[in-house]
Amino acid sequence: MSDPENWRLDGRVCVVTGATAGIGLYGTIEIAKLGAEVAIVGRNARRVLRAQRTIEERVRGARTHGFTADLSSMAAVRSLAGDIRQRLPKLHVLLNNAGVFMRERDQTVDGLEATFAINHLAPFLLTNLLIDHLAASAPSRVVVVASQVERSGSIDFDDLQATRGYDGQRAYRQSKLANILFARELATRVASRGISVVSLHPGVYTTRLLDNLEGWSRIITLLRDRGLPGPSAGGPVLARAAAAPELSNIPGGVYLKEHTVTEPSEQARNAELGRRLWDVSAKLVGL
Repeated sequence: MSDPENWRLDGRVCVVTGATAGIGLYGTIEIAKLGAEVAIVGRNARRVLRAQRTIEERVRGARTHGFTADLSSMAAVRSLAGDIRQRLPKLHVLLNNAGVFMRERDQTVDGLEATFAINHLAPFLLTNLLIDHLAASAPSRVVVVASQVERSGSIDFDDLQATRGYDGQRAYRQSKLANILFARELATRVASRGISVVSLHPGVYTTRLLDNLEGWSRIITLLRDRGLPGPSAGGPVLARAAAAPELSNIPGGVYLKEHTVTEPSEQARNAELGRRLWDVSAKLVGL
């Protein structure tokens, strides 16, 4: 991998979802340090403003923009895409970081299971709605934050909305596998448009998302006792995904496990599965 000293994003515009806390916030701070103009997306307007102020305090001369959107609503995702296109003449990096873990099944305003809707369908729709904007600003990049738990996930096409019994871990693993399948299929579709695609497992950090992982309490307690890092340690991982030049022009996209280029699971590399998921997803969000 290239020397971080050589990563620069001067004059580039980067949108980060889920950027008001956790690794999203710290990743955005690191990206701003590289010279990028950063736009943060969050669900709560007050938290968005607070995150903007935090970035501006920590990075001298940082230029920030704030967008408020509830990514559980596909109408809100469409509105967000329109706002981004209107307010940001250029877009060089779209970093899809927002994600949830739901202990109990929740249904969105669109009648979709919330984990699948927020973790997969929202970035799928947002990216597609902004793809022309990214292409017009090329060279550009799409980053999708996934997780190594995809290795034990599966896509249940017969019950994507988990109506026949809900398990939070199963739903989360399915959504993270969907993230990588989406990223790899996207990479094949935009290869000629100057857009590179990166998906990644950012690592395990002490975040609110981790607190929700039912059934893992003993493992989490053990990791914390051994010094599990805080979310600030994840910031450079997101910055590498957004900025490292060697991650461009890789057929089929690239997958990072923290800072290392590696391969996701065999099922995540299944092109036929990726195309099928793309088609189903497009129908669900009305593309």
